[in-house]
Amino acid sequence: MDDDESQQQSADFIEQLVKANYSGAFREKAIRYVKHAAEAVSLLAKSADLGDAQEMAAIGVYLASGMNVPRTKTMPTPNMK
Repeated sequence: MDDDESQQQSADFIEQLVKANYSGAFREKAIRYVKHAAEAVSLLAKSADLGDAQEMAAIGVYLASGMNVPRTKTMPTPNMK
């Protein structure tokens, strides 16, 4: 298996996990495959909504680092349980 094929299989597997609502898969997709900060924050917020504390912190890092992600328009508020 070549590198491109392996990367595609990895992307497909992560997408399957995202569809099954595995919180870590949202993080992996955001980190590995998403190029726009707003989309990455949205994925991290979905992971945080599923209870992933790491993603709650990651959202804070995106916002604190000035990644040009408006707080009110592109980032859903995670459900705090």
